[in-house]
Amino acid sequence: MSVATNVVAQVKALRAYSLPGGEPVRERPEVSVDLSLADGTTTSTADEVYVFAETITAAAHTNLDLTNLDQKDSAGTSLRTISLDNVKAVLVKNTNTAGTTGYITIGGGTDGGAAADAWAGVTTPFAADSDIVNVPPGGLFQWYSPVGGTVTNTSADVLHLGAVTANQAYEIVIVGDAS
Repeated sequence: MSVATNVVAQVKALRAYSLPGGEPVRERPEVSVDLSLADGTTTSTADEVYVFAETITAAAHTNLDLTNLDQKDSAGTSLRTISLDNVKAVLVKNTNTAGTTGYITIGGGTDGGAAADAWAGVTTPFAADSDIVNVPPGGLFQWYSPVGGTVTNTSADVLHLGAVTANQAYEIVIVGDAS
């Protein structure tokens, strides 16, 4: 299997205002990233892509074992198991309608009992087992590292996702490499 991946993020804006003398000003600030990752297991490459979508019941959680990801087709049939050594990119999109209640937590693991195995450390977006990111309905979380966040089987291999207050539907893409 060969994998070619693009990681894209962009924020563009149009800012219009007037100077104190009345002169109009229009600015177009923009920050964008468009990275291509070739197939491989070295810096700025990846050889695995995991895609998953589900709804987490309110106050429940899902623990994704990064060394044992069950890739399924759209009908829910298991296709293969993915075991990652490094995670290069993560995108989590809360697909609930913006303005609805609740949110998704990513990271940590204390309420799921997986804190001891949480994917955390200096090379990951979570410096400590208890670090989390909240993603509100309609929101997203994106992370990228050309070197990758190290996955260590049985000690730093669980990505925890939880639903707070209400059921939360999400989509996740994890890009990484396996040796």
